[in-house]
Amino acid sequence: MRTLPVALFLGTSAWSFVGPVVATTLLTWTTPPFLYALLAVPGLACLPLVRRRLAPRPGDAEILS
Repeated sequence: MRTLPVALFLGTSAWSFVGPVVATTLLTWTTPPFLYALLAVPGLACLPLVRRRLAPRPGDAEILS
C-alpha cells in the first residue's frame, strides 16, 4: 500500500477537521475573548491584501467611462 505525501494530505479536507479541534482546545485553555482575538489576527493580516486587490488601477477609469 502506498502512502500519500504529507503535502497532499495537508491540502485536502484535513484542515476542516484540524481547525475546529484547535479552536476548541484553545477555548478550554483560554477565555473566549482571547480566542476571538487570536482568530481575528489572520483576518486582520489579510486586510492589506484585500485593499490592494480592490484598489483602482490606472487604466480602470478609461474602461468605466
